[in-house]
Amino acid sequence: MKNCTIFLLIAFCLKLSYCLGQAEVKLNDKDGMVLSYKKGKYFGERYDEYCKTTFDIYKVVGIVENKNQDKAAFVVAVLGFEGKTCNKIYNDNGPSGGEIIDKIYTLDIPGQTTHKSQYWVNKVVHLLPGDKMEATGYVEVKKGEPCPDAESNPYFTYELFSGANNNETANSEKVPANSIVEQPESKKVSYSELIVGKWTRIHLMNTSGVDDDLSEPGYYDEYRANGQLIHANAVENDESWDYHWSINGNIINMKSVYGPSHNEILFLDDNKLVIKTDWGNGKYAVETYKRVKDKPGKKAR
Repeated sequence: MKNCTIFLLIAFCLKLSYCLGQAEVKLNDKDGMVLSYKKGKYFGERYDEYCKTTFDIYKVVGIVENKNQDKAAFVVAVLGFEGKTCNKIYNDNGPSGGEIIDKIYTLDIPGQTTHKSQYWVNKVVHLLPGDKMEATGYVEVKKGEPCPDAESNPYFTYELFSGANNNETANSEKVPANSIVEQPESKKVSYSELIVGKWTRIHLMNTSGVDDDLSEPGYYDEYRANGQLIHANAVENDESWDYHWSINGNIINMKSVYGPSHNEILFLDDNKLVIKTDWGNGKYAVETYKRVKDKPGKKAR
């Protein structure tokens, strides 16, 4: 009995040692930009009355580091950690209950960090040369399950700004209008203003394993100032007028004959739009769009 107790104690300690002592996991190291995360610090537990289940809670940390010595960076970095949650079920004919389902816990590093955004050669950036930022999140798994890992398809993009552009004038300054960065009041532009125009999708990443660069010549979405959203194919001169949009904070609210939907803006500036769509049950997609600019002499419809 004593030997059995010692064995169980050793096994428990090994589990804690693995979780607490897990080394930093590097996900990207390119162009001087490093994306990594720390996992496995046991934070506590929670008992769910609906699912009659205890969940272990783990603290995860996402890290982005700019190792360049002469370039600053504007970053979009979103990690998804696989975990569990209780899906509550309401039944008019019996007691309420729940079922345990998969859930992706999202960690938006630039959005959740305490690191302050900076100015660099007349642009707002997240990271100066040699700088780094961290963000903390919490992931739940069923009691006794392994420590959570980051999913296989993290969303990570960055734009580097070189010190060679120090001669840029204030008139050429383009400040990203994005809730992730801190902008002076005089520079702020609302999402509703900035999103107006034509956008074509160039990249798709989702939790089903799709991670594709896309090119759809002629296809675009047009956000009009009157609240209409037009899906169009310029090649076939085909349009769909069934959608209306509005923005609250960084959420795009869509209305159509198919029902309402709500998409989260992860990044938006003059030329680039990144949208996250929540499919439910821990599934989501991240789509990247670029602005379609009309050719010289051609008026927008």
